Amino acid sequence: MGKYIIAYIVTIVGTLAIMFCMGCVIGMFGILISTSQQELQASLQGGVLQLVVQVISLFVGFFCFRYSVRRFVEND
Repeated sequence: MGKYIIAYIVTIVGTLAIMFCMGCVIGMFGILISTSQQELQASLQGGVLQLVVQVISLFVGFFCFRYSVRRFVEND
């Protein structure tokens, strides 16, 4: 039971860490390409960006889960 709890915690922490780093990169990219504050707000609050973040979070969560299960649960 302890292995499953550790795998679950690693999945959550890994997903949050990767999503935080991805948010920082997207924010820096938005700052570099925008010329005004209103344009920056519009680019970061757009629906397409939120959709991209959701799709990426699915992939990140899946691979974090896969890694944690292989690392902590499937110890043969």
